[in-house]
Amino acid sequence: MAAAGWRADDAAGHVCPGCARGTGPVLEGGECPRCCGSTVDRQDGAVCHYCKHVTPHPADDFDDLG
Repeated sequence: MAAAGWRADDAAGHVCPGCARGTGPVLEGGECPRCCGSTVDRQDGAVCHYCKHVTPHPADDFDDLG
């Protein structure tokens, strides 16, 4: 099963999104849905350290209460 962002490479067997971008392999597992790398929470969402994928924060039920 191929994960989103991963591609097959005959020489290495696979290339993760971080390696494809030139930022190196995923060394620390986390919650990134694209490469399974670790993320950091920022205002616009959770940003992956490796592939830079941004997962937006879920809508908060209390945002519309003022």
